[in-house]
Amino acid sequence: MQLVQSQRYDEEKFLGDMNGSLERIQVRTRISLLSCLYRSARAHYIEAAQFIRVDTPLYKRLREMSKEYVELSPLQSTYEYFASYYRYAHDHGGQMELPFNKGTREENLENRWVQWFKREVDSVTLDGAITCGILSAVAFPYDVNTNGLSSFICTMLKDRYDDAICQIPPPWRN
Repeated sequence: MQLVQSQRYDEEKFLGDMNGSLERIQVRTRISLLSCLYRSARAHYIEAAQFIRVDTPLYKRLREMSKEYVELSPLQSTYEYFASYYRYAHDHGGQMELPFNKGTREENLENRWVQWFKREVDSVTLDGAITCGILSAVAFPYDVNTNGLSSFICTMLKDRYDDAICQIPPPWRN
């Protein structure tokens, strides 16, 4: 998937990316799904740290952060990568997938996107490197050593999705 930078939403896009309805849904659900991404990564990390009884700087910071507002903007590019991949792999040329539930086309698109995102986040956050990258980007957003974490996470996701992309013909070419 060859990504290009969009000016409109500052999102990742690929050539042939024209599903405006799905893109608007992804913009609208961004805040709640970023929170889902953070909570899933945090839960996996805390559970692992407690299991092996380790007290890392990240673990200490996450415990401190439980009582304060969490700024999720460092995860923006990670979210955009998920969103772009989903549009690439799951766009059916603007057609509704069968079977569809009662409701509007937009409601069905949103339900499918949110369900996929939550399943994918649960799977991705089992990878320790990705989880640590996500949490470090949020826990230490101004640390010089964490400036490249967004690109690191996106590189990890790219590695994860490259094999899947090679097996999926772009739906907009069907």
